[in-house]
Amino acid sequence: MNPTKGDIDKMFPKHAASAWKVVDDFNRQIKQAFTRPVRDADVSKEIWRIQPEPPSPVTQEWRSRGWLASDLPILSLAVEKTGGTTRPGDYCFVNGHWVLVPPLRSIATPVAAAEMGRRK
Repeated sequence: MNPTKGDIDKMFPKHAASAWKVVDDFNRQIKQAFTRPVRDADVSKEIWRIQPEPPSPVTQEWRSRGWLASDLPILSLAVEKTGGTTRPGDYCFVNGHWVLVPPLRSIATPVAAAEMGRRK
């Protein structure tokens, strides 16, 4: 469910390079993590409902600033399991499929640094 380079280019019209660097790093970490057995973190907790919600406040802010494409559908998911509810993140429908929105705070740091450099 991670976005491809083409997805990132469409999702982040102004900051695609920074976003791709974050996603590419995560892809490497995931690939490395799956070289050894993975334990079930939820210990088989039963999922009894998945409900769409509006995107997170951070995602909404990125959209309002034009840093994240405003024409793509974005939803958050509330996953209700035995013992509690989790919100695994925001999902964007881009290029005909749903992908997880990369962590915007990780993209924001290089973006802010680049913008500060341009102001000097």
